[in-house]
Amino acid sequence: MDTPGTGGHPQADLLAIAHRGVRLQTAAERAIAGCLGPDPGASARECGRLLARYYRLRGELAALPLMGPLLRFRGELDTVLLCHQFVLHEAALSGCRMRRWADTHHGSSLVLGLPGERLRDLRDEILDCVSPAEEAARDDVRQG
Repeated sequence: MDTPGTGGHPQADLLAIAHRGVRLQTAAERAIAGCLGPDPGASARECGRLLARYYRLRGELAALPLMGPLLRFRGELDTVLLCHQFVLHEAALSGCRMRRWADTHHGSSLVLGLPGERLRDLRDEILDCVSPAEEAARDDVRQG
């Protein structure tokens, strides 16, 4: 599959970005939780590294040549990725605030709360929109 933003298949590129964001969530949740643990410095550095990866995903997303209904996905996906960046930033600054933040987000068991759930939902919605001509790219994403 082409690298996102290289003129390949915009729908598949959008799906790849969403999928990579979802795959980062486990590491992000672990790093965020670690900010409450015995070595918050190491966890804060990991939060910073992951924050940069979400930033790069947002840059790739902004560069995609999307049209029509895919534009809605770009806006919503960007918002969710930005929420992930915010939570990682806040965790790196103050683990105590993160515990209060997680507790206020509808009892979600995930540290990333509703934005984490919405990112997975968006990935699945984008997957449903991928055209039959992009089946090979979609299969690559599922396996990756």
